[in-house]
Amino acid sequence: MLTGSLASAQLLVAVAYAVAARNSEVSDFGRTVAAIATAAVGAGIFDFGLAAFLLREVASRRCDHREAQQRLLNRFALALTLCLSAVVISVIFQTAWGWDVVSFVGTVALLFLATIAMQSSQVILRADGRLMIVAAATIVDRATLLAVATLSIYLGLPVVVALPLAIVAGLTIDAAICLTASRTWRGASWLKGATGLRPNRWTESWKGTRSFGFASLTASLQQIDTTLLAIFAGARATGEYGAVSRWTLPLTLASTAVTQTEASSTAAAPSTTRALRSLLDHWLVYAASVAAAVVVAVFATPLAVVVLGDDYANSGTVLAVLALGVIPTVFAQPLAMLLQNRRRDSFVAVVLLLGLLVRLAIVVGFAPSAGALAAGFAVLAQQAIVLIALTFCVYMVIKQEKSS
Repeated sequence: MLTGSLASAQLLVAVAYAVAARNSEVSDFGRTVAAIATAAVGAGIFDFGLAAFLLREVASRRCDHREAQQRLLNRFALALTLCLSAVVISVIFQTAWGWDVVSFVGTVALLFLATIAMQSSQVILRADGRLMIVAAATIVDRATLLAVATLSIYLGLPVVVALPLAIVAGLTIDAAICLTASRTWRGASWLKGATGLRPNRWTESWKGTRSFGFASLTASLQQIDTTLLAIFAGARATGEYGAVSRWTLPLTLASTAVTQTEASSTAAAPSTTRALRSLLDHWLVYAASVAAAVVVAVFATPLAVVVLGDDYANSGTVLAVLALGVIPTVFAQPLAMLLQNRRRDSFVAVVLLLGLLVRLAIVVGFAPSAGALAAGFAVLAQQAIVLIALTFCVYMVIKQEKSS
């Protein structure tokens, strides 16, 4: 049920992006996707692994709810201050920069803040294993995204406004649901249980998150490929890539569900071997995900033309390569989580960084000639390298544990 819920949520995202793409010029859609990616990268950098770190610490009972809530609220206070400052500065200098820059900064700030709020609201629920609540909130989030985007475009709003507005609306409702559920399931209120939002304590929120932070930073910077594609290949190539880049997310949702479901159990497992067995029990999920990825790769081109129109014909080839990139991702996701929860998070951070560097290097090197296709092959190469390295590390950890 969890897998189906998360897959449905990501399918709604893909549909929303398809609706937006069909109702805008390829170049205009490319600029919109670039702005959304900028906000996502900023939120990931700002998080610096705090959400994942607190999930592990709360699940393993090394951190109580009150401390986790305090750190998350301190982080949100800092995020709010940064966003307000950025908007004020852009308004002050609008004469030199222009209102387009003010609009861009305001959009990014709203998306950034909504993303941080959503991340923070889910940490306690995930750590306590209340994943069905998170899944329900995510579905409502994505349904709101699709509804607001479709209605806004129907009413005549340009996609550059409609899509970011829809994303913010969905994330805000997601955060509200999770916060309400946290208060319902726990006697301690988020607002009453966390006090002392003092600026001199804001940076304390990230204490102990260094390894998680680098892993999170690496994962977030993956989306910078969209920005690099816009720089080295132009807005049209960015639109061709952005139109289908999220279509493969539903293919990884089954693996993601396993990763989230087993996160607390792998952290509490007595050995890495036992933790790995709990992941291997879901072999049917992995097999189904791989089969689905192959089917999408085969029918990618006609699918892209039917859904997006002839202007996006080149997106079909990109989608095919991205679908093949899903195959190593399906296995790499749970292995990365396993190693992080077995205190090998430093190695995971290094591996993810290596994969990211390869990905970005391919985009920069081949985007001028290959366009959007360069970004697709970059994803495939990255995920293959990450899977090989993580598999080797798991093997070495198990071998070390058996010999000790």
